[in-house]
Amino acid sequence: MRILGWVFLFFLILAGVVIGIDKVTTTGEKKLVGASLRYNEGRGDLELLGSRKWVAGTTTVQQSRRAAVLLEDYYYCHRQSGNVMRIPRTYQTDFASLPPYARLLTDRVGDSTEPAKIHDWLYSVGEKSGTVQREEYREKADRIFLDALQDNDVGLATRTIMYLAVRLGGGAAYGRPDEWDGRFRDTESGEITEPPFDKPETAFFARIDCDDFDEEIILLAACASTDETLRFKNTELTEFTRAIEDRGWRCLDPVE
Repeated sequence: MRILGWVFLFFLILAGVVIGIDKVTTTGEKKLVGASLRYNEGRGDLELLGSRKWVAGTTTVQQSRRAAVLLEDYYYCHRQSGNVMRIPRTYQTDFASLPPYARLLTDRVGDSTEPAKIHDWLYSVGEKSGTVQREEYREKADRIFLDALQDNDVGLATRTIMYLAVRLGGGAAYGRPDEWDGRFRDTESGEITEPPFDKPETAFFARIDCDDFDEEIILLAACASTDETLRFKNTELTEFTRAIEDRGWRCLDPVE
């Protein structure tokens, strides 16, 4: 019992240190570039849901971890590279799969939620996971996670703990088949459903200047949205082809 008491006291002190460091290393300025685009069927217009309003269903518990299903596609632009990913609706995020010790010291449903969702998607896609470049690309995924944590004003202590936790304990999950199969759920019933497209080779499908994200998102959605009301139609093919043909984007097939 005495040992347990000392362990509890140690974690209590450590948690206080984490909170203190976070408090003095946050700025209140969020630079993460991400949003969802939703079509308002009744009004016939588009609504841009900023990064603080990304749309997810009710939080549930899956295998002892909190999880939520995206109700709308989510687009994220990595400011350091300009690469853009689309995380599709029906994808289930579990808000960063961290070891128990890291969960005790961090808030996984606060400002780290969006970066964790981004990291989940990177691991689900698992670029180069079946090659000798696996660790190189996993390291890149973890670095993008750290960039997103910093851009979303997550404190130094918390983001360092979360980054080290995935670097040291996340290796087995990267590109693992069950990180893709079974990760998609019906937005109403919660039952496992088929992915909206085949597993891509890379998590990113476009590159832009992230400063132009708000202007580009409609075109990004026309290229890659899983919502057919937003994706370009065959009748619009010429118009959108002209707009993206020189950009090298990886688009979904047009809607018939």
